[in-house]
Amino acid sequence: MIKEGLPFSWQKHAVIFAGGFSLVLGLTVIIGWHTHNLTLVKIYPSLAAMQYNTALAFVISGTGLLATAFGLPLFPAVSGAVIALIGFLTLTQYTFAVNLNIDQLFIKDTITPGLLYPGRMAPNTAVNFILTGSALLLTRKTEVKYSNFALGCLGSIITAFGAISILGYLIGLRGAYTWGSFLSIGMAFHTAVGFMVIGFSITLFAWQVEEAGSPQWIPFAAGLSVMAITISLWQSLVLQERIHIEKLVQEKTLDISGSIKDNLEFRIQSLIRMASRLGSSEKISKKEWEHDTRLYIEHFAGFHTIEVIEPTLHVHWIVSQENKNVPNNHLGFKKQQQEMFTAARGQRDVYFSGLRDVTPGVQGFSVSVPIFYKNTLKGFVVGIFESKNLFDSILHKNIIAGNSVVILKEKDEIYRSDNDRLLEMELGREIEFKQYDAAWRVKVWPKQAYIAEVTSPLQEITLAAGAIVAFIFAFTVYFIQTARKKERGIAQINQRLNSEIEKCKLIEDEIRKYQWHLEELVEERTVELESINKQLQWEISVRKTAEDAVAKHALDLERSNADLEQFAYVASHDLQEPLRIIAGYLQLLARRYKEKLDNDADEFISYAVDGANRMQTLIGDLLAYSRIDSRNKELSSVDLEHVFNRSLSNLKAVISERSTIVTHDPLPTITADATQLEQVLMNLIINAIKYNHEALPCVHVSAIIKEDELLFSIRDNGIGIDPKYHDRIFVIFQRLHGKNEYSGTGIGLAICKKVVENHGGRIWVESEVGKGSTFYFTIPNRK
Repeated sequence: MIKEGLPFSWQKHAVIFAGGFSLVLGLTVIIGWHTHNLTLVKIYPSLAAMQYNTALAFVISGTGLLATAFGLPLFPAVSGAVIALIGFLTLTQYTFAVNLNIDQLFIKDTITPGLLYPGRMAPNTAVNFILTGSALLLTRKTEVKYSNFALGCLGSIITAFGAISILGYLIGLRGAYTWGSFLSIGMAFHTAVGFMVIGFSITLFAWQVEEAGSPQWIPFAAGLSVMAITISLWQSLVLQERIHIEKLVQEKTLDISGSIKDNLEFRIQSLIRMASRLGSSEKISKKEWEHDTRLYIEHFAGFHTIEVIEPTLHVHWIVSQENKNVPNNHLGFKKQQQEMFTAARGQRDVYFSGLRDVTPGVQGFSVSVPIFYKNTLKGFVVGIFESKNLFDSILHKNIIAGNSVVILKEKDEIYRSDNDRLLEMELGREIEFKQYDAAWRVKVWPKQAYIAEVTSPLQEITLAAGAIVAFIFAFTVYFIQTARKKERGIAQINQRLNSEIEKCKLIEDEIRKYQWHLEELVEERTVELESINKQLQWEISVRKTAEDAVAKHALDLERSNADLEQFAYVASHDLQEPLRIIAGYLQLLARRYKEKLDNDADEFISYAVDGANRMQTLIGDLLAYSRIDSRNKELSSVDLEHVFNRSLSNLKAVISERSTIVTHDPLPTITADATQLEQVLMNLIINAIKYNHEALPCVHVSAIIKEDELLFSIRDNGIGIDPKYHDRIFVIFQRLHGKNEYSGTGIGLAICKKVVENHGGRIWVESEVGKGSTFYFTIPNRK
């Protein structure tokens, strides 16, 4: 147990710093929650928020670390128990899907609305607090065997989890800072930084309390931290790939359901046209009707029978596929169908039946269309469909493309292409749609072969490579540690030998001082001289022994250094060779298999192209910005209506893509540079469309003539702008959002400002977050 605190050292400084950092971090975020300051809680609007209970746990962790550094034994134990309990209870809520009402115990979450679990820390945050609490409890048991080893490993894992979360934010890998299926609940960026600091300080604490030298557990902890990062990265890649597969399945579900709906509609429309023709005044013979009906059956796969039913529910005409015998249980003779027709009498729309046997062993359904002549019911046109034939013809290989499909009408399973229930439950995606009076459900899931086709071996490669790197890193640290121990031992021996040599030199100096007096004292000091000679011989013998030992140790040192040099050469060569092979094969894959691998591989290649395109766009915008002053074009009379229409024409594709409504008041004619005004209008309109989450973006342009100037306004219903950024947005390269959230270079508004000021006007914005924006600019009214 540490009762007197850590001895004064740089490790103690690190523990004190970590405790203070954790304490300040937690208190800062708590203040942010109470003052509703998003910057303190989230750092950046698009990042995850540090929850209130997370901040509170950081305060408690910081208190425990400071108490550990200054030798207060009770506080670390209490702090560790409390934060471990917070993490355990939170993890219990996730594991067993229960709510223990601890997430918003101290404050209601009003800052991050829409979360699945308001106020709850992320699962990986909870795990890290369990590890941190366990480490603080172990700081009181440092005399117990293996406790320092456990402390070092816990610190390494905490550091690794924090590092992988930060890496996930930096490279945009969401799965690195979220766990499992909880994609919307991630570890906050400053939470990850806090854990890195805490984990590193715990590792240093375990190092500090060792009696001497570097701890033997350091190589294991180093390898463990690399392995923890590898496993987290692997889990992130697996999750990323699963998200990709689910997205593909969702898109395919939309395609398949749309194809089913369209094909059903084609067949139903053929029945509607037939009913409309029969209900008209045109006389149609049975032969003519049968000829047309056979054409329908031949053209549209899935029809078993088409009937014309009289109002008395007796079959008037009937045509069956390939002259099949009409079943005895056809619509005219079944009570179920009689009830259907009775219900259909009161409506003038298409009516679907439930699932039934079309022929023995063949199931299907029927669609009835009423025949009206001058608002009088004259009967029904009934199409009877065989479910399997119908949907097999609709869902051909090009439509299904490696997926399985189940189709249900209400609760009846109409069609199933595959019986793989496990994949259906795991990856199935369902879409519902209504067609006339029938409610359909279409469920799609990928087959195992399709999953194998769209997945890549990147996760397995990452896991294997990470394990190899962790193993090599651990052994490298071990060899370095062993070499340094040998160096320290040799240095200590050399120090002792040098001390003995110095003593011998002092003796020699004393002998020289009294040498001149020896002749006079030879007789008197013979006995003493003999004694001194014996002592001197002994000293010389000791010196020779010491010199021999020095020579031997010097030889050992030379041999050890040679071994170290050989190891360094072998380790360097063996470590670099696999990396060169990996790099070479990756380059070979990029050349040979571009557009032949999965979407992820092509996407990685496309990142470089995207970077070049962004640079080209940036250079273009900078060139446009620099040319504003260099144009020196004389001002002329400009019809703003013409300029506005030309701007809309240039933006036609963007406006059409977002279904944007752009309106304007009558615009006057002024004296200005038409090209530059067109550039201003285009930049402001495209910004209004880009920064807009509404399903139907709206933009309105108006102009008011005043005594000496013309006031323009461009109003939108977009996301709005915080008032504190109203001036900043007109500065070149100043953006309020990352490029992953909204595209752009941050030059557009700077160009607008420069154009307006070159005309002698001014530009500003009036806006609030979530309430849209109105940009104003003035142009002098030159008469």
